[in-house]
Amino acid sequence: MNPNKPPTTHALYAPEAHGVLDPQVQFRVAESPDALAISGVETAVYGPYSEPLLETLDLISSELSGIASGEIPRKTWVAEAAGKIVGFAKCRLVPPHDQEVLNVSDGWMLSGVTVEQKWRRRGIGRQMVQLRLDWLAERTSTVFYSTGLSNHASVRLHTGFGFVELDTPMMAPSPSGKPTLQRWFRLALNRPGA
Repeated sequence: MNPNKPPTTHALYAPEAHGVLDPQVQFRVAESPDALAISGVETAVYGPYSEPLLETLDLISSELSGIASGEIPRKTWVAEAAGKIVGFAKCRLVPPHDQEVLNVSDGWMLSGVTVEQKWRRRGIGRQMVQLRLDWLAERTSTVFYSTGLSNHASVRLHTGFGFVELDTPMMAPSPSGKPTLQRWFRLALNRPGA
């Protein structure tokens, strides 16, 4: 890896490449002790945090504890290979300020799939989307997702599940937390018993 070149933050667009799920990869709900490993994946993909590492680890750990207790309406999953976390994915309730913009009273959104570069194209991202949609099917009838304007690999992944792009790009936080113009997508789920 060239130290002068910033890390690739999203998968390269390769429309003919389809990852086959690596049998050694296991998926589970993230727990508070996973904070350090999640931050390792995040910094490997997006670069160093702007805040001090201990502050960030505390934030991640607190969020995971709040999720586990039900205080925070989010969920995070991790992908592990040989006991090492190599990716994670989140979902959360659509925040109130986005509910107004999206013209919804409620709904959940997929808020990122992050996989270490050397573990990409092994079906991890696809499996993490499916895990979140399965979990959300019990909770909502509408799921949203947003991505940067140039993240064609992510668009291809999510539209493969039936996500449909909304007409107008809107501002949303990027993985670094900075607001950026994002493409937004919606998926109607068939809820069991609904």
